[in-house]
Amino acid sequence: MTTLPVPLQLARGFDCGSVHVELAYTPVTDRAHVTGRADGGPFRDRFEIRLTNRGLPDGMVFDYQSPTPLQFFFSVVRKLKDGSLLDVTSPQIDAHHTGRPQPRKMSFARADETLTDRISYFAFATIVPDEELVRGEYLVRISGFEILHVGGSACRFEPIELPLTIV
Repeated sequence: MTTLPVPLQLARGFDCGSVHVELAYTPVTDRAHVTGRADGGPFRDRFEIRLTNRGLPDGMVFDYQSPTPLQFFFSVVRKLKDGSLLDVTSPQIDAHHTGRPQPRKMSFARADETLTDRISYFAFATIVPDEELVRGEYLVRISGFEILHVGGSACRFEPIELPLTIV
Protein backbone atom coordinates (compact mmCIF):
# COMPACT_ATOMS: atom_id res chain seq x y z
CA MET A 1 0.00 0.00 0.00
CA THR A 2 1.34 3.41 -0.95
CA THR A 3 1.77 5.91 1.87
CA LEU A 4 0.89 9.49 0.99
CA PRO A 5 2.34 11.96 0.45
CA VAL A 6 4.74 10.63 -2.17
CA PRO A 7 7.87 12.71 -2.91
CA LEU A 8 8.18 14.68 -6.12
CA GLN A 9 9.82 12.80 -8.98
CA LEU A 10 11.94 14.53 -11.63
CA ALA A 11 10.33 13.91 -15.02
CA ARG A 12 12.43 16.11 -17.30
CA GLY A 13 15.29 18.57 -17.24
CA PHE A 14 16.79 20.61 -20.06
CA ASP A 15 18.73 23.79 -20.72
CA CYS A 16 17.32 26.80 -22.48
CA GLY A 17 20.38 28.95 -23.01
CA SER A 18 21.31 30.22 -19.56
CA VAL A 19 18.15 28.90 -17.90
CA HIS A 20 17.84 25.30 -16.68
CA VAL A 21 14.25 24.00 -16.77
CA GLU A 22 12.96 21.05 -14.73
CA LEU A 23 9.56 19.40 -14.49
CA ALA A 24 8.85 17.36 -11.37
CA TYR A 25 5.57 15.83 -10.27
CA THR A 26 3.91 13.61 -7.68
CA PRO A 27 3.35 10.19 -9.33
CA VAL A 28 0.76 8.97 -6.78
CA THR A 29 -2.23 10.81 -5.33
CA ASP A 30 -5.61 10.03 -3.84
CA ARG A 31 -9.08 10.74 -5.14
CA ALA A 32 -9.82 13.41 -2.51
CA HIS A 33 -6.77 15.38 -3.52
CA VAL A 34 -7.15 15.08 -7.28
CA THR A 35 -10.82 16.19 -7.09
CA GLY A 36 -9.97 19.19 -4.88
CA ARG A 37 -11.71 17.87 -1.77
CA ALA A 38 -8.70 17.01 0.37
CA ASP A 39 -8.01 18.59 3.71
CA GLY A 40 -4.66 20.25 4.09
CA GLY A 41 -2.48 22.02 1.59
CA PRO A 42 -3.56 22.08 -2.05
CA PHE A 43 0.05 21.71 -3.22
CA ARG A 44 0.76 18.40 -1.50
CA ASP A 45 0.43 16.65 -4.88
CA ARG A 46 1.47 18.80 -7.80
CA PHE A 47 3.42 19.53 -10.92
CA GLU A 48 6.41 21.77 -10.33
CA ILE A 49 8.32 23.64 -13.01
CA ARG A 50 11.65 25.00 -11.81
CA LEU A 51 13.62 27.65 -13.67
CA THR A 52 17.23 28.06 -12.50
CA ASN A 53 19.52 30.88 -13.53
CA ARG A 54 22.72 29.51 -15.01
CA GLY A 55 24.13 32.75 -16.35
CA LEU A 56 21.50 35.36 -17.22
CA PRO A 57 22.45 38.84 -16.05
CA ASP A 58 20.69 39.83 -12.82
CA GLY A 59 17.38 41.53 -13.59
CA MET A 60 17.24 40.48 -17.26
CA VAL A 61 13.57 40.05 -18.15
CA PHE A 62 12.32 36.94 -19.97
CA ASP A 63 8.90 35.53 -20.83
CA TYR A 64 7.74 32.34 -19.12
CA GLN A 65 4.67 30.43 -20.27
CA SER A 66 3.09 28.38 -17.52
CA PRO A 67 1.07 25.42 -18.85
CA THR A 68 -2.16 27.01 -17.62
CA PRO A 69 -5.11 27.10 -18.01
CA LEU A 70 -4.87 23.31 -18.10
CA GLN A 71 -7.38 22.94 -20.96
CA PHE A 72 -4.76 24.21 -23.41
CA PHE A 73 -1.93 21.92 -22.31
CA PHE A 74 -3.13 18.85 -20.36
CA SER A 75 -5.16 15.74 -21.05
CA VAL A 76 -5.84 12.86 -18.69
CA VAL A 77 -6.13 9.28 -19.97
CA ARG A 78 -7.28 6.33 -17.83
CA LYS A 79 -5.76 2.89 -18.44
CA LEU A 80 -8.56 0.34 -18.59
CA LYS A 81 -8.33 -3.28 -17.40
CA ASP A 82 -8.15 -4.58 -20.99
CA GLY A 83 -5.10 -2.37 -21.66
CA SER A 84 -6.93 0.22 -23.72
CA LEU A 85 -6.89 3.92 -22.94
CA LEU A 86 -9.84 6.22 -22.28
CA ASP A 87 -9.42 10.00 -22.52
CA VAL A 88 -11.42 11.43 -19.60
CA THR A 89 -10.58 15.05 -20.36
CA SER A 90 -13.49 17.43 -20.98
CA PRO A 91 -13.57 20.96 -22.31
CA GLN A 92 -13.07 23.61 -19.63
CA ILE A 93 -15.67 22.81 -16.96
CA ASP A 94 -14.81 25.39 -14.33
CA ALA A 95 -15.89 28.95 -15.08
CA HIS A 96 -13.46 30.33 -12.49
CA HIS A 97 -10.37 29.16 -14.39
CA THR A 98 -10.92 30.44 -17.89
CA GLY A 99 -8.91 32.61 -20.21
CA ARG A 100 -6.10 32.16 -22.68
CA PRO A 101 -2.50 31.28 -21.91
CA GLN A 102 -0.51 34.44 -21.20
CA PRO A 103 3.30 34.49 -20.85
CA ARG A 104 4.55 36.16 -17.67
CA LYS A 105 7.49 38.56 -17.48
CA MET A 106 10.05 37.23 -15.03
CA SER A 107 13.64 37.88 -14.00
CA PHE A 108 16.25 36.45 -11.69
CA ALA A 109 17.75 38.54 -8.88
CA ARG A 110 21.01 36.55 -8.79
CA ALA A 111 22.97 33.63 -10.24
CA ASP A 112 21.73 30.14 -9.33
CA GLU A 113 18.35 31.48 -8.19
CA THR A 114 15.43 29.11 -8.82
CA LEU A 115 11.91 30.30 -9.61
CA THR A 116 9.16 27.72 -9.10
CA ASP A 117 5.73 27.40 -10.72
CA ARG A 118 3.46 24.94 -8.89
CA ILE A 119 0.25 23.47 -10.32
CA SER A 120 -1.88 21.66 -7.77
CA TYR A 121 -3.68 18.45 -8.68
CA PHE A 122 -6.80 20.30 -7.45
CA ALA A 123 -6.67 21.90 -10.94
CA PHE A 124 -7.65 18.59 -12.57
CA ALA A 125 -11.20 19.42 -11.48
CA THR A 126 -11.18 22.14 -14.17
CA ILE A 127 -10.75 19.64 -17.03
CA VAL A 128 -11.94 16.24 -15.76
CA PRO A 129 -15.39 15.56 -14.26
CA ASP A 130 -15.14 14.26 -10.67
CA GLU A 131 -16.84 10.96 -11.55
CA GLU A 132 -14.04 10.19 -14.04
CA LEU A 133 -11.30 10.53 -11.41
CA VAL A 134 -11.52 7.09 -9.80
CA ARG A 135 -8.86 4.79 -8.37
CA GLY A 136 -6.60 3.44 -11.06
CA GLU A 137 -3.74 4.07 -13.44
CA TYR A 138 -3.60 7.14 -15.68
CA LEU A 139 -1.37 8.94 -18.14
CA VAL A 140 -1.20 12.71 -17.85
CA ARG A 141 -0.26 14.16 -21.21
CA ILE A 142 1.28 17.60 -21.44
CA SER A 143 1.45 19.00 -24.95
CA GLY A 144 4.43 20.76 -26.47
CA PHE A 145 4.61 24.55 -26.20
CA GLU A 146 7.07 27.43 -26.10
CA ILE A 147 7.95 27.69 -22.43
CA LEU A 148 10.59 30.46 -22.48
CA HIS A 149 11.54 33.45 -24.58
CA VAL A 150 14.93 34.79 -23.54
CA GLY A 151 16.22 37.66 -25.62
CA GLY A 152 15.61 36.66 -29.22
CA SER A 153 15.53 32.92 -28.50
CA ALA A 154 12.60 30.66 -27.71
CA CYS A 155 12.69 27.25 -26.06
CA ARG A 156 10.12 24.54 -26.51
CA PHE A 157 8.79 22.15 -23.91
CA GLU A 158 8.43 18.85 -25.74
CA PRO A 159 5.30 16.72 -25.20
CA ILE A 160 5.44 14.22 -22.35
CA GLU A 161 3.27 11.43 -20.88
CA LEU A 162 3.51 10.96 -17.13
CA PRO A 163 2.14 7.91 -15.32
CA LEU A 164 -0.17 8.79 -12.42
CA THR A 165 -1.75 6.44 -9.90
CA ILE A 166 -4.89 7.41 -7.97
CA VAL A 167 -5.26 5.33 -4.79
